[in-house]
Amino acid sequence: MSESLSKAASSDNRRIFRIRFKRALLTQLLQRRRLRSDDVRLVCPVPDDVPPQVIGPILAGLSRAEVIRKGEFKSSTRAAAHSRPLPEWHLNNRRKAASLLARLPEVGQE
Repeated sequence: MSESLSKAASSDNRRIFRIRFKRALLTQLLQRRRLRSDDVRLVCPVPDDVPPQVIGPILAGLSRAEVIRKGEFKSSTRAAAHSRPLPEWHLNNRRKAASLLARLPEVGQE
């Protein structure tokens, strides 16, 4: 695969992952009302070709839109995170979350 095709595929994979992660996050929050990114990563693992740093902007965007809010910090349960403190995210606006989830496209698992 040429370098430009590889970059395009990687960019597409990031876009698809962001949609899948946001759908998983909103679905879980509507059911549980609070979670950490570790909880979402259990049902929506980060693909090898997607940098895990894409998760932060997803959370920050939902926080700015007042869909979620940051709660207290708790230790990560992932071995790779070495018990690093992660914020617990709380559902802030159920109506906005449900509306956003309904507008997100369903994308297949790669």
